[in-house]
Amino acid sequence: MKRAIRVSRRLGLLVALAAIAILGAVGITLYQSYEDASAAASRMAHNTLLFMEREVLDMFGDIDAELRGLDDAFAQPAIRALPPADLERLFRQRSTGGLALADAEGAVEFSASNDFPRAANVAGRALFTSQRAAPGKGLYVTRPFAGADGKVAVAVSRARLDADGGFVGISIGVLPLSALHEIMAAAQLGSDGKISLYRNDGILLARTAFPGTTGADLIMPVSGPNGMPPTPDPLARHFRQASGSFDAIGPVDGLDRRYVYTEVPNLPLVVSVSLSMREIYESWSARAAYLAVVTGLSCVAIVTLTLLFRRELLRRARAEGQLAELATVDSLTGIANRRRFDERLSQEWRRSGRTGHPIGLVMIDVDNFKAFNDKHGHWLGDDLLIHIAGAISGALRRPGDMVARYGGEEFAIILPETPQEGVQRIAEHVRKAVAATGIEDATGRVVGTTASLGATSMKPPPGADLAQLVQLADAALYRAKKGGRNTVIMAPTADDQRPVAEAS
Repeated sequence: MKRAIRVSRRLGLLVALAAIAILGAVGITLYQSYEDASAAASRMAHNTLLFMEREVLDMFGDIDAELRGLDDAFAQPAIRALPPADLERLFRQRSTGGLALADAEGAVEFSASNDFPRAANVAGRALFTSQRAAPGKGLYVTRPFAGADGKVAVAVSRARLDADGGFVGISIGVLPLSALHEIMAAAQLGSDGKISLYRNDGILLARTAFPGTTGADLIMPVSGPNGMPPTPDPLARHFRQASGSFDAIGPVDGLDRRYVYTEVPNLPLVVSVSLSMREIYESWSARAAYLAVVTGLSCVAIVTLTLLFRRELLRRARAEGQLAELATVDSLTGIANRRRFDERLSQEWRRSGRTGHPIGLVMIDVDNFKAFNDKHGHWLGDDLLIHIAGAISGALRRPGDMVARYGGEEFAIILPETPQEGVQRIAEHVRKAVAATGIEDATGRVVGTTASLGATSMKPPPGADLAQLVQLADAALYRAKKGGRNTVIMAPTADDQRPVAEAS
């Protein structure tokens, strides 16, 4: 029988190795093609991202350059001293359209923009208040709005400073987003690929249209429902660094998407490009399905044989596992037996010696158990031991602590990495739990008993024997029983050898 088992195992191993080799080769091929598809998609997304970054930088950089030039010209004292008509004519010459200048109080002094006409006041708008609060912050970009010409646009502003750096107003430019929408729409990203432009606070400025929508449908309005400002796009919470990538569900179409993003240099803007996982891995999925079918048909015979051998091996392993469990579990109480206790205590002792952490041990003896058996019978005594084992287990909170039946009516608890005060606290908790345990006798009366506990904790000194730990706990247990029972005694110091809790 043993020879047949060995032969069947070897044959099963060979069959399993053959199947694993085939599956491994196919798996490596699929993984490589998966990585290739992912890398190709990443390259396309990053190339598109760089292209859009340059386009946005050029678009906003041009209007920023106009604002800077306008600011520099009107900051010159000689120019500011010109008559109003000359200033107006100079402004018209320097402005290509859509620009305006506002003074320190927000009043528009000069304007070539229908959205910010002359004599209007922008003091209460964010493009003014943000610049006044932090004049050196650079360009500010507003939320999208419907311009006077009916086109979706954003306004940008820059603080105007005097020679001493004092705030004297703002320069304003209006930038239609139609050109940006055209560039986004022309990007070759597949049917599911999308491009988005955000402010750095997460407010969406522009995005590629989805099927059934237009670009204007997806522009965030200046104000949301009930006049409240729109909240940042939920995807913006992933923009934690200057650039990066992440996977998320698209908030509009619900597709699983891969996003790459980057902050536009020197501008409060973030460009994002996303590709749907469906398109990224569409061709790969077809190849994977084909290879899976071919591999599956090729491995039917191997898998069948493997399953047959596996069933026999599992049956034997199950039987051996049951025997191993019976060898380490107390048959009456269901907790660890003495053999398992000795193995675990030896392991924890060695580990404690390596780490320098203390190990705690609690020895427990049920008080007057022989008298209980003589009075109520062994069957009720066994039932009481089962309940006591449950009470002790329930009093332990950490997964690493272990309770075992040491023998007869004796139990033991191993407490890894537990100092003296922790062992004392747990032992007292266990004492109370045992004292509160009761069962019904034949007359329906609840009966129970108490327990005496000896406990100790120590860091194994060099060359120390494990028996020293057990002897200390045993000696403390002996003093607990001799001192009146229902008591916890700590070892080994003299101060710890008096009862710390007794039944009232």
